[in-house]
Amino acid sequence: MGLLEKIGLGKNEKVELELQESSDVFRRRRDQDIEQVLRRQDELTGRTEEVMDEMRDRLEEIEGYSESDIQAVNDVADNFIRQREKMIDNFQVTDFPELMDDFEDFRENFNDVTEKEAEVLKRIRKDAGDLSEALSDFEQLGEEMEDFRDQRSVMKTLENLENLESEIETLDEKMDSKKEEIENLENQGEEELEEARRKLEQLRSSSEWEKKEEIEDRLEELNDQKDQAVTDLSSSASGIERSLKKVIYHIENNNVDFKGSLDQLRYINRQEFSKVEKPKTSLQEASRIAKEEDLVSQSQIQRLVEAIDDLGEIQSTRNQISSLESEIRDKEKQLESMGIQDRISESENRIERLEREKEEMKSRIADLRQEIDDLKTERQRKKTKLARKLNEEITADIEFQSLDLE
Repeated sequence: MGLLEKIGLGKNEKVELELQESSDVFRRRRDQDIEQVLRRQDELTGRTEEVMDEMRDRLEEIEGYSESDIQAVNDVADNFIRQREKMIDNFQVTDFPELMDDFEDFRENFNDVTEKEAEVLKRIRKDAGDLSEALSDFEQLGEEMEDFRDQRSVMKTLENLENLESEIETLDEKMDSKKEEIENLENQGEEELEEARRKLEQLRSSSEWEKKEEIEDRLEELNDQKDQAVTDLSSSASGIERSLKKVIYHIENNNVDFKGSLDQLRYINRQEFSKVEKPKTSLQEASRIAKEEDLVSQSQIQRLVEAIDDLGEIQSTRNQISSLESEIRDKEKQLESMGIQDRISESENRIERLEREKEEMKSRIADLRQEIDDLKTERQRKKTKLARKLNEEITADIEFQSLDLE
């Protein structure tokens, strides 16, 4: 079916059109009117060029006008002529409808004369007959331009339809662009995050990582052993703290036969184990004095006896702790020399960054979806406006095909 049939000339029937057919339908429906307007536009464009050339020539003819010995009059005339020549030289003959507005502005500025210029023009009128005729043509063209504004309403309607079609097409392009951006954001964010997670899993499954975990397990075991050895010493010393205080005080304040080292007892009591050297004899003597002098209970004496075995070989325990500390330092150096942890940390940090970016992408995507909804609303509004304008010009009830907003 052709366009003329589609619009149902003279028939009030419902017609479905593709959106891009709107201006074509109107152009065919008002073909003769449009052709007449276009011819008139060409005529007015040609007339404008002719009138401008004519006025330029007439102004050149009266350059250097001198009416009398009154220099002020001559200066005003020269200034008027130069200014108007410059206006004409700067005027550009544009296309319709811009030419109508441009000519109206030019006409207003050209006719804007001062009182002095008006008086001088009156005085030189008798010598500027050709200029007066050119100005008359100029005014006539201005009136024709004004009359043509109403006559070219059909072109204005066509231009409005074409503009609406263009605006809707631009909205479609913007929506497509935003949909593409959403797709890129979704794919890019998810793919990059999955790749980072796979890399982290590969690192955690590597033999280097397995070796690191073995070293860390051994390091934890060594620290536990060291802590236990120190705890055992501390526990033994704490158990006899009150008894040793009494023994130390008794020795310090009484004439007691003590064959041990009072300093060693003090070191043990203060748990300064690094200073304790061969404390067995001193502890045995403390136990003897506590018992003979009846300084503490029997249970506390028993703890002193037990401490002889626990603390008597403190050097061996200190050696054990030293050995553990040495191995701990060695394991820590091994861990520091391994690059796997740095790579793991970098990978974890990257995943955290990508997850943050993913959340930001979600926010951006939500914004884009809202922008698309706004564009859809604007698109539908313009489609409705387009259909209404077309219905005003033809007799059919226009409905556009494919008005879905997806």
